[in-house]
Amino acid sequence: MSPVGKYEATAAQFEEAYREFLAYEQWQAAAQVRMQAADWSYRHGLRGEFLAYLDEALQLAETHGLTKLADQLRIKKYHSRLAADPTGEALQELKRELKRLRASAGTDAAALTDLELLAARRLIALEVFDSAAEYLEAAQDAARSLPHKQWLVQLELARWHEAQQQIEEAIRHAEEALPIVRSLQIPMEIAQVLVTSIPLRTKSADSAQHAVAEQELEELRRIGSPEDYAQALLGRAQAYYERQEFHLSLADLGRAEQASPTAEQRRRVIEQKLLSFHSLEQYEEALDVAQRAVAFLEDQLNADTADSGAEWRDRLDEFENLHVAAAWLLAKMERGREAFEWAEKGRAQSMRRELARLGIAAEARPARTTFNEVHAWLAAEQAAMLVFAVLNWGTLALLLDPRASDPQIFFLPLTGGRLRTLLGPQKETRTDTELWTEDIFNSAADLSEQLLNPDLAEALRRAAGYSDILYILPDSYLYLAPFAALKLGDAGYLIESFALACAPSAAVLAWCRSLHLQQRTSACLAVGAGESEGHKFAEQARAVADLPWRAHKVLLDEVTPEQVLGEAPQFPVLHLACHGSVSSDTLETMSASRLELGNGRKLTAKDVLQLDGRLRAELVFMNVCQGGRFRMLTRTDVGGFVRAFIQAGTATVVAPLVHVHPESAQTLAMEYYRRWMQGDVTKAEALRQAQLQLLREGIEGRHWASHVLFGDYR
Repeated sequence: MSPVGKYEATAAQFEEAYREFLAYEQWQAAAQVRMQAADWSYRHGLRGEFLAYLDEALQLAETHGLTKLADQLRIKKYHSRLAADPTGEALQELKRELKRLRASAGTDAAALTDLELLAARRLIALEVFDSAAEYLEAAQDAARSLPHKQWLVQLELARWHEAQQQIEEAIRHAEEALPIVRSLQIPMEIAQVLVTSIPLRTKSADSAQHAVAEQELEELRRIGSPEDYAQALLGRAQAYYERQEFHLSLADLGRAEQASPTAEQRRRVIEQKLLSFHSLEQYEEALDVAQRAVAFLEDQLNADTADSGAEWRDRLDEFENLHVAAAWLLAKMERGREAFEWAEKGRAQSMRRELARLGIAAEARPARTTFNEVHAWLAAEQAAMLVFAVLNWGTLALLLDPRASDPQIFFLPLTGGRLRTLLGPQKETRTDTELWTEDIFNSAADLSEQLLNPDLAEALRRAAGYSDILYILPDSYLYLAPFAALKLGDAGYLIESFALACAPSAAVLAWCRSLHLQQRTSACLAVGAGESEGHKFAEQARAVADLPWRAHKVLLDEVTPEQVLGEAPQFPVLHLACHGSVSSDTLETMSASRLELGNGRKLTAKDVLQLDGRLRAELVFMNVCQGGRFRMLTRTDVGGFVRAFIQAGTATVVAPLVHVHPESAQTLAMEYYRRWMQGDVTKAEALRQAQLQLLREGIEGRHWASHVLFGDYR
């Protein structure tokens, strides 16, 4: 039986048992079966089904007074949602839930402690330390009479201090956790504290702490599992790495690799070796380590042995990271072509694996594209390409100017951590899309300075004398960068020198180019639903439809997803005007990106993806707030409507990545169509001219530079 058939058969068995328990009013058994179905779905990467089953079980437990089971389900639900929460909605919902639970006399203290710690952990990850402290304090109160929870609170307090580089305070809290777990006499919990304590002591400037760490490591070797022991060695190696004691780090990593009982753990050890070799500038050794780690991961991904979709995606993220690291190392050795091909291999293969997991046919997946192929089409079109690869220690930029036989290599100071601070979802205010947009555009000056440094800016100015179009292949949070609003030093905005086209990889660009219609057609489907800030989207759709198309059709308020999907394949141009959002109420990334069509009807990116090559559209213009935004779970996981429309058969997608005022968006769209429909400019050049027109009129950058063109520029 195929994996899909096996899943469906098991799901049917769960459903049958659930219905039978309901019929006999066995509420607890019914809720538990739903929870088991949820866990089964999660292990198979079906995160939408996971949350749906979980919500049904939770509602059943709450309705019938199954308090302990409801608490267990609630913790499971928020743990999962927080792990895939790009907007902050799940965190805000958890905060409201905690406020309600604190006020309820019947709340179980253990469950409350777990939820308080969940909120604190998420806030620490977002570096919102003051708010995290409030939840840690609440967790301490809830666990006051619960020794089996007190040590967990102390451990989280240790991590809170560690995240702020307050190492001595972190050690103190780990030390407070130790006597509690020793009194409980549970070796597994003692080991968990030691795994945290040993690296902390190693980070200390006090050599006495290093001696204690050595003693604790020996204790862990005796009472813990091989995996615990290897994890502590890995943690201590990372601490040595942070102290720049790279040879000590490598020594611990050698012991950890021998002790690691699983391939997964050995891979993590190998990846840390890569960092140490890189810091010692032993690039050949580091590259060998990276290639070994890639081989490990390829075996795991091909075998698909992950226990859950989340674990599989983590592996895929590491797969991409290792390819980027290898590209950096090859660039350091001045092997620019190989650097490009390693970066491209990671992007292209990751997307193919993602699409395969979504059930997309093999022939419809972008394949890997070589440097020679890319160089040939750039030369034919007099175009240039800028490829970014972001790492923790800096950013690699490769500029492909077809007049040169090899890529030009630039090492930029922008680190992955700094980029996350500038563009990542680390601020709670970013649950407000307008404030989040301001943050994005306020970063433009800093990004211009760090990304387009003098050497790269000069190379781009030289390329602009030859090329009118610049392809940009972003990486990580650079997908949120407002490239049109970045500046080339004294040469003005980047958009003043080039028309811009973005893509997840050169392979995706090749796919989009294959979809390009040789003869431009002029039939348009215009969709308008809802209103925003006094702007009725139906009026925008009518205005677009009134342009001189050969044929057109409008779908206005109360339109259904079925109507849009049914009509879309008949038109080479689609214009969409409505609300857009990226939700956290599903763990399925493609279902999270949504268009609101009226009366609660929503069209998701997953719905569009199911068209799977049947669209054959020249252009999809999404005049939708956040229409091009997507939940990013891996560094090149370009999901949402960008992926969906391209995979469905669209050569080019134009969409804003952030919030944009609907009137400014309509003005930009009309300027775009007026130029493009004349037939003598490319899609990218039409967007460039429209953006420059709004710039000349004094419109704020966030209103003219939010729209990004993905795919074929022609």
